[in-house]
Amino acid sequence: MFCLFKTETGFDIITPDELKDRKVKDPSWGVDLVIDCSGYAPAIEEALVLINPGGKMCIFGVTSPEARIR
Repeated sequence: MFCLFKTETGFDIITPDELKDRKVKDPSWGVDLVIDCSGYAPAIEEALVLINPGGKMCIFGVTSPEARIR
């Protein structure tokens, strides 16, 4: 469960499920920037699918040495 609040930044705050729904509805939809601070390999894998060609991904989180990102 996510607790979201309006940040007054002008950006949309959406859940991971909403991201997936947008991609399913429009396969050409994507993002230009992903910032991962979790280091959670499954989150990084999902983010890779959402990045537009030429987009950037910043990974600040540290994942386990046993984790595999495919």
